[in-house]
Amino acid sequence: SREKTRSSSPSAGAPMGPLRAIPEPVLAGCVRDSLVFDQRFGSGQDAFDALQRLVGLHRAIALNRAGLYLEGVREWLAASKGFDDKQLLASAEMAKRHGWLERAINTADRTRESHDFELRYPPPFREPLATQAETYQLDQAWLYGLIRQESRFTADIRSRVGAMGLMQLMPGTAQW
Repeated sequence: SREKTRSSSPSAGAPMGPLRAIPEPVLAGCVRDSLVFDQRFGSGQDAFDALQRLVGLHRAIALNRAGLYLEGVREWLAASKGFDDKQLLASAEMAKRHGWLERAINTADRTRESHDFELRYPPPFREPLATQAETYQLDQAWLYGLIRQESRFTADIRSRVGAMGLMQLMPGTAQW
């Protein structure tokens, strides 16, 4: 009998569908999270469809951790397309638990009627920001707002024009 083989990497531009091989740690995390999020996604075919999306969310997290940020974001958006508010908030919480604050914030921002402001406006880096705010006599709320807007709390982010870090400062401005 002939066995079907699965490509270890998708062809350029091809969607990463359910037939793609799923790394063991991602699958284990998916099973664990599917139990946690089961009530939020329903049952029957809806649950199956939601689980497929959940696999996509885990794949997105794995891509991001592997340094493939844009691919991870694309996978995340495809997997969460059509989610209602409850599913978006569950997904945002999942991103937060996996340390992907940028996705947690952006996903929580997509809700229309139900809102979780702790997911939309998280306070990471509390101690260092408090220290720096005091040292430079800056309002912590202002710092959080600036960082949330500029980098979504992604410390190693860099813009096309060279702005870097949490506040997206240009090197010349940062030296000043």
